Amino acid sequence: MENKTTPKDYITNQLNEYVARMIQIRHLSSPEIFGIEQSTDYASLLLKNFQQIGVLAEQNRRVIQEIIDPILQSGDLLDSETIEVIRTLCDNLINTKDIQNLDLPLVYLLTERLLTDALAKDDMDYRIDMLDREIENCYFFINMTKRVMTNPSIVASYRQKGLMALEQLLRYLDKDLFLTLSEQSRHIVLTNSRYGATLYECLDPQDYTMADTQIQFLKRAIEIIRDPFYRNAAPDFDWKYQEFRIYEFMTQIGYNFPSEDIAQKTLTYADFCMQLWESAPDYYKTVSAWEEVKGRRLKIQYMAGVLSASDYLDQLYQLYTKRDATDYDTCGFDMNVEYPLDYLIYRNQDDQHKKKLHMVRDVYQSSLSYIFHMPKQGLLAVALDPYSRMLISFEEYPGIISFEQMGLCSFAALHPPTYVHSKMVANITRCLTRHLLEMKPDLFQDVFAFLKLPSTLSSYDAVIDFAYHAAICHDFGKLMIIDTIFVYGRKLFDSEFDLIKEHPSVGYRLLSSHSSTKKYADVARGHHLWFDGSRGYPLDFDVAASPLKAIIDIVMIADCMDAATDSVGRSYNKGKTLSDYEKEVQEGAGTRYAPWGVELLADEKTRQDLEYLLTKERLNLYAETYRLLSSL
Repeated sequence: MENKTTPKDYITNQLNEYVARMIQIRHLSSPEIFGIEQSTDYASLLLKNFQQIGVLAEQNRRVIQEIIDPILQSGDLLDSETIEVIRTLCDNLINTKDIQNLDLPLVYLLTERLLTDALAKDDMDYRIDMLDREIENCYFFINMTKRVMTNPSIVASYRQKGLMALEQLLRYLDKDLFLTLSEQSRHIVLTNSRYGATLYECLDPQDYTMADTQIQFLKRAIEIIRDPFYRNAAPDFDWKYQEFRIYEFMTQIGYNFPSEDIAQKTLTYADFCMQLWESAPDYYKTVSAWEEVKGRRLKIQYMAGVLSASDYLDQLYQLYTKRDATDYDTCGFDMNVEYPLDYLIYRNQDDQHKKKLHMVRDVYQSSLSYIFHMPKQGLLAVALDPYSRMLISFEEYPGIISFEQMGLCSFAALHPPTYVHSKMVANITRCLTRHLLEMKPDLFQDVFAFLKLPSTLSSYDAVIDFAYHAAICHDFGKLMIIDTIFVYGRKLFDSEFDLIKEHPSVGYRLLSSHSSTKKYADVARGHHLWFDGSRGYPLDFDVAASPLKAIIDIVMIADCMDAATDSVGRSYNKGKTLSDYEKEVQEGAGTRYAPWGVELLADEKTRQDLEYLLTKERLNLYAETYRLLSSL
């Protein structure tokens, strides 16, 4: 029989399969624990799943190499069929209606390619559509990269690109130009007269310049909805929705920037938002839930001095108690993460609520449980915005929860393989530190001094314990970019690796914020730097000057050892043997690895302990992970 499959059909099928595999990989990398009867079965399931992920990822890499890369690298104008299949792929990988985000970086690259093509053509609808997509994707990237607090230039680059696209798009608000547009393009331009304000979002609640810029932008949007010209030119545009969303955006600004000045500037709009919602609840509940409107307005009222701290906290906690732990819409995130976070931040402003410490444990426990049970298919990036604020604003409560505990539990809930990796690196570090202290105690003189301990045998246990906990925390910076860590379906793009390289600096900043973990901060910052400081990241950290240089070098070896020998969480390779890794250390001794690493790994007692850790103990940790997740 004659094969009637066209090149377009083949490409479409390959790209559809790419999307299906990305969905499958998400499920395989974070399997449901329900139905698993024994803790030992969890490790077996993950090993099996990641073997399958490796096969799926290789298939995806071929699709990128054979189909996507040639499109991205071509300087030719694109034909209509290619444009159609790329648009469809982007829509399938990012579905804003269902809050799905399967591969934002790939969508961004494809959108950039389409935008370049559109700007070279005279098709106005095509150009406006691609400018719209560019703005939306830049917003998504701003939302992702603003969590990387250590390198503002990353988020600034996406903001600049988004604002350039927005500037071009809003030129069509010129009344003469506006009348030349199709109905669809008019609607896109009007929508962005409001939506463009999102490009000014940031994670720093003290950046009031951004808040004022957003307010002025939205005031212009209000002028547009009140202008009869635009209403007459776009009679089928949903003006009712547009007005509500403008007021809601204004409310969000007051909610995000906790200052009396910003609250007073946005309180009127928060009132308008509530009044509109109550005037037509059947319509507006399809836009936003009452609890969303209510909770944000409460905070603005408190910041503006309209509500007392006690009244605000009472009403906020009442909203929290009505949460639905299975709701993963925007209201669900507010009720389960945002509002309890605000409660924790402001509870110290009221003497009565300050005493209710039992609520603290409840809030953190329920938030972790909510994140763990979240469908991982595409919601992770959405959840990380409020969750990253929770980590940044985290306050330790001795006897209730520490930042180390919060970080570890967060890894378990968000990405179990990284939880196991953290514990493995800690166990390997403890083993290496113990044996190295026996072999070469002089290497630890600066560590003894840093810990204010005598350099005697009696201090060894304290140094070993310190090294263990420092290693537990070494990857905490990854919590802010866990959605990038989740990328298993293909090789990382340069933009993603740029984010990955920030995690030591982000971890340093997070750990430095808490009294119990700031002593470990240098270890987090330096664990990806080579022994001789010539390579790795961040290169602006003089690792040789750190009093914890010996611990950093140990954690670096432990980190690489676990990564090299593990088969879970690393779809791009099969785990090596300890002997294979030992050869790697020998080859890199004095440059990448500390020269004493060769002697240490050759020691028979050290090897016996390591062989146990890399086999039985790793399986024990997956069983431990299962028990921890079962408790969430």
